[in-house]
Amino acid sequence: MLFLVKACHMDQSNIDKILSWAEKKEGKEHAAFTKVKRSIGKKVAKWKTDGVPVKSLRSLETVLPTITRDRDTQVCTQGFAMPQLPMADDEARGSPANQVQAALAGMTVKPVSPR
Repeated sequence: MLFLVKACHMDQSNIDKILSWAEKKEGKEHAAFTKVKRSIGKKVAKWKTDGVPVKSLRSLETVLPTITRDRDTQVCTQGFAMPQLPMADDEARGSPANQVQAALAGMTVKPVSPR
């Protein structure tokens, strides 16, 4: 709901767009999803007369920086150079059994721990 508050605060015409979306029922829409849409539609309909809630907008502005901030991770972003795989023979491209055999022949098992 916070993102809808922000969208409607930025452009009041979004209220009508959200209301028309909430009123429509698509072909094979799940009943629980329709219920959520109707609930959203009821809340947004109140905004049309009472205005967009400013309190919710302020809470979005406090939550959003924590969601979008860069997280300190231990992941290396540089990729590892991988050797090129040899191209499969023309006969391996034929039947599915040959394709499976060619794929298995190219696999190697490497131990994870040095025991």
